[in-house]
This record gives sequence, structure tokens and C-alpha cells, in this order.
Amino acid sequence: MYHHYQTHNTYDSDDHTTLDDDRTVISSSEDDTSMEDTDSESIQEYDLDVTDRVYFADQHFLDEPKIHGHYYLGTVNEDGILPRFMDISVSPSTFFQFAYHEIVRYLRFYSIHWRPIKPTVDILQLIIINQEYQVIQKTYWLRLVQRHWRKIYQEQQRVWQIRKSSKNLRHRELYGRNLYGGNSLPGLQGMMAVYSSNKRSNEE
Repeated sequence: MYHHYQTHNTYDSDDHTTLDDDRTVISSSEDDTSMEDTDSESIQEYDLDVTDRVYFADQHFLDEPKIHGHYYLGTVNEDGILPRFMDISVSPSTFFQFAYHEIVRYLRFYSIHWRPIKPTVDILQLIIINQEYQVIQKTYWLRLVQRHWRKIYQEQQRVWQIRKSSKNLRHRELYGRNLYGGNSLPGLQGMMAVYSSNKRSNEE
């Protein structure tokens, strides 16, 4: 027991060194925590700085009244209730002036609604009814158009490969027609007709 008491109360050189080492470790830990806090604050300040720069670049567009029937880049309310309403929009010039993630951060922090997750930027057609900014999301249809356009383009390339082949050129000289699969060149007109057919079928 006496030895145990003496160990805790004797300030010899070895114990003092150990105490200094402990203090050094604690000080180092506090420095690391301070550096982490500083880095976190710097990141937050950077985010706010970028967001504010987007805001100042687009402030006039944000404040001006929007026009019925026009198209806008922006976000909608995410409560799942129809009709959907415009939340916040950004001008095309500002959209292309900044990086996409900076635009998304701006739309999130300057939204009239709190968003726990990053919003999606959509192409919106504005429909003003009783001073309410209702919107029709066009991004979905744009993706469908792009998907079908890629299919049409690939089919056109396939047809042109057939037409340029030496075998097809010889066949055309003899018979006045291209080989099978090379006579009809698909175009963009009517490429979305399948959706009209499905709509008519559903209505019937």
C-alpha cells in the first residue's frame, strides 16, 4: 500500500517526464481536433461562398416574375402531391457558368423548402393558374427522346454500312436496289409514335 501511495505522489524525474509526455499527447490531440474543426469550417465557408456567388450572379433572374408557358431549369416540390409546383429556378446563363454540383447546392440552400437530400434539376414548363406556379416536368420526355434518337442513329449507321459495302454496290448496279436492310433509312419523324399508340389503346 505504501509503495502504491508513493508512486502517485513522488515527483521524480521519470514521473515528471511521463507527465510531460502525457501533456504532449493531449496537446497534440487538441491540435488535431482544432485542425479538423478549421478544415470543416473552411469547407463550409467555401460552400457558402460558392452558393452566394451563384446567387449574386442570378439574383435578377430569381426575383423577376416568370412567364406562363415558358420553360425553366429548376426544381419542384417533392411532397408527392399533384399538381407539382415550381420551387426555385436558375437562368440558363448561370447554369452554364458554374459547375453542376455548385448549381445543385445553390438550388438546395436557396429553396423555399428545406431539402435533406440534393434536388434534381429538371426542365419545367410553367403553368400559372390562380397565381400558382404549377409545372410540367419535361425532363422525363427529353430522356425518352434522347433514347429513341440514339436508336435511330445506330440504325442509320447500320444502313449506311450496308450501302457502302462493295457487295451492295455491285448488287445495286445489277438490280437497281440495295441489299436487304439497306433500302429504308429511318428518320426522326414518327419515332415517338409508339407512345401515342399506347395512349389510344389505353383510352379504348
